[in-house]
Amino acid sequence: MRAPRPLPAPPPPARGPTGPQDTPLATARALFDVRLWGSITAVKYAAPRIRRSGSITLTTGTIGIRPAPGRALAAASASAVEGLVRGLAVELAPIRVNAIRSGTIRTPMWNGIPEPQRSDLFTTLARNTLTGTIGEPDQIAAAHLHLIQNSFITGTTLTVDGGLLLS
Repeated sequence: MRAPRPLPAPPPPARGPTGPQDTPLATARALFDVRLWGSITAVKYAAPRIRRSGSITLTTGTIGIRPAPGRALAAASASAVEGLVRGLAVELAPIRVNAIRSGTIRTPMWNGIPEPQRSDLFTTLARNTLTGTIGEPDQIAAAHLHLIQNSFITGTTLTVDGGLLLS
């Protein structure tokens, strides 16, 4: 298996948010390479090694349900993973296949944003949730463990977003 290619930087918006019409195809493909094709590759190599009572849990995001301006391709790639989960649950049964749909989680992914702006961004994003908070990695890990341990859940995408989709 070859190492994933780094995600190309999106083009700077010239007139507000850009959409697929303004995005180079290489950038669009890279979004799907990471989220969708990364999931497909992981399942391809993991599924034959998982016992029949086992579980696969993928990760997606709230962008698939609540798209933001200029993020249609990210929404499409997240939604594609959710469709993949349902299809794989049917095809791989009795192996269970589920996904976690996370909201904003405080991870090193955000470290490219300088601290004063990152703190302001987290404050703004937290205001958009019902809990008034940003998620932490241990909360996502606990959700993954729940789906792995509960043998009666399959084909499900569990939202862990502090109530973002309801706000």
